Amino acid sequence: MDKGLARVSAGEKRVALVIGNKDYADKPLQNPLNDAFDMKAALESLGFTVIYRENADLAQMDEAMHEFARQLDKNSVGLFYYSGHGLQADGINYLVPVGASIASKAEVKSRAYDANIVLGSMEEAGARVGVVVLDACRNSPLRGFRSTAGGLAQMGGGSGSIIAFATAPGETAEDGKGRNGTFTRHLLAHLHDPGLSAIDALRQVQTEVAEATGNSQNPWINFGPQRGQFCFASCEAKPQAVAADPRLQEQSFWDDIKHSQDPADFKAYLEQYPGGRHAGLAGNRLKRLDAAPAAASKPAHRPAAQHLAPPPVAESAAPPTALSETIEAFGIAMLKIPEGVFGIGPDESGKPRRNVKVRAFKLGKTELTQGQWKAVVGANPSYFEHCGDDCPVENVSFHDVQEFIHKLNAKTGQHYRLPTEAEWEYACRAGGDARYCGGDDVDAVAWYGENSSKATHPVGQKQANAWGLHDMSGNVWEWTCSAYTSGYGDEAACAGAGDRRRVVRGGAWGGEAQDMRSTRRNPFDPANQYVGLGFRLAQD
Repeated sequence: MDKGLARVSAGEKRVALVIGNKDYADKPLQNPLNDAFDMKAALESLGFTVIYRENADLAQMDEAMHEFARQLDKNSVGLFYYSGHGLQADGINYLVPVGASIASKAEVKSRAYDANIVLGSMEEAGARVGVVVLDACRNSPLRGFRSTAGGLAQMGGGSGSIIAFATAPGETAEDGKGRNGTFTRHLLAHLHDPGLSAIDALRQVQTEVAEATGNSQNPWINFGPQRGQFCFASCEAKPQAVAADPRLQEQSFWDDIKHSQDPADFKAYLEQYPGGRHAGLAGNRLKRLDAAPAAASKPAHRPAAQHLAPPPVAESAAPPTALSETIEAFGIAMLKIPEGVFGIGPDESGKPRRNVKVRAFKLGKTELTQGQWKAVVGANPSYFEHCGDDCPVENVSFHDVQEFIHKLNAKTGQHYRLPTEAEWEYACRAGGDARYCGGDDVDAVAWYGENSSKATHPVGQKQANAWGLHDMSGNVWEWTCSAYTSGYGDEAACAGAGDRRRVVRGGAWGGEAQDMRSTRRNPFDPANQYVGLGFRLAQD
């Protein structure tokens, strides 16, 4: 029996779609056909039924996806692998077919393949596990069209999803000079590792690719809640088979302590790994914990934020009715937003806007910060933890936010919540009609893909809008409590509990300028966690 077929879960149906696109007219690539062929062989040895396409045009990609979807069911594991050109437009990832002629963003949407269809097909089939691997983060192959943001956009799915990019969102990867691209070469090396979950295998690849490229290429992984463990090879193995690699041991050590509030944990890490991958971050955490033990143990005595009046209001804007307020002990400044009526909807769609009435409410002056999150919860989930306590908390799901609000309300005796989508857009516009939340100059009001250096920044550094609200465009996407529907703005309260997709607003550090618009809306699964996704508080 082949080593990859040993001890695969009984009754587990495995189906894969593998596509390699190489022969582009404008910019042919070197490795995709080798990458795809080698992945096909590896997956077949692991018990997958593989649907395989080379140099596929749009119709062939679509036909293959239909064939793939037909073979999936609730007991199946679905895996999609793509090597070739990919790009993003309006925050959506597209895979470029061979023979595509694309000269504008509108043509991208009709002549390239929407990567969200891949995840949607697996989710609709009810597959237990849905894996998407995109070695597609290369420079655009199209002479007539260039995305304003390089690489791919962040992407997520629901329960059972595992997503991997060859490099980080917004970044590009080299095609490679050997038989395989750098990412796929390392992935192939770990597909047959027994006892290693798929997520841990991809983490191992992530570490090795970063080291091999001097951190110029950093693979990105995202996954939803898992429905049991999934391994490419066998999940049954001796523990030492996983622990033998010192890099994996170090990463496991760091994952265990990275949210700790005990300085001794970080001292132990630095003693064992003085030159480790996370040594700089561990040293910074240790300094902060050693410097403020009293503050950490007595949050009630933290100095309150200064009560400041919001900046002058534009003539077209109704002024706020009160100065900023602060939640005692946690330093979360809230502004009172006046009751009013505004025209909700896209400002460039050509459709007439609908007038929506919004009752008076309070809204956070800034996105919630890492320091504020830690003061309430303790652990810090943020990917950009090194950015510091004044940077927005991110990498939090809708469910994480609800748990935070529950704890905050218990500590304060108040009733805080997320804003509805209508409240968010009303506050963003602040009585005006600017393209972004605070003006028509995106660089003045937002941290985004062109000025963020691919990371979050401390809140409140960019120009506020007319009502004194900072970072409503850019830095991190912000959860609302509204369910995603084709028509919106009529909700008078938050949507009820459930797993319906929720709306996020405002754009994030890695997005294009269009993502920062005051009318831009995106649906996210409530279980998804992203390094570009945070929130701000609201209150009746």
